[in-house]
Amino acid sequence: MQESKNGATQDDSSNGNNKERKKYVIEIGKRRPDVTDLNTFLRNFETSATAVDVKGEMKALELTQCLEGTVLELIQNLSQEERLDYEVIKHVLRQRFRYIKGYYRKQFKTARTRLGESQKSLVNRISTILGDGLR
Repeated sequence: MQESKNGATQDDSSNGNNKERKKYVIEIGKRRPDVTDLNTFLRNFETSATAVDVKGEMKALELTQCLEGTVLELIQNLSQEERLDYEVIKHVLRQRFRYIKGYYRKQFKTARTRLGESQKSLVNRISTILGDGLR
């Protein structure tokens, strides 16, 4: 088992079929809605997944490991094929937490410079809101 820079572990053990199987564990913890909004959490997750080269079904499984409670139950009610599709899970989460076009429109219209925030940071934040809203 190897430890990567961002705290994720990678296990290169062989299974019974003599095939190499990689196990990735993205160590960002459970999503805490009272501390971090969904988009920030997903961006952090995607950055970690990219850093350890987690893709496809493994990315969906790793995201599911970060969920708990009614949100996890929501994902478990999907078909097996949908539970293994990261984009489907992300879409379901955004619908559940009402991160829909109206939400992004409101965020865009009410965006103001925060205390200590540079103009460049404000522009980047608005660009991110706009990009998320167009998806």
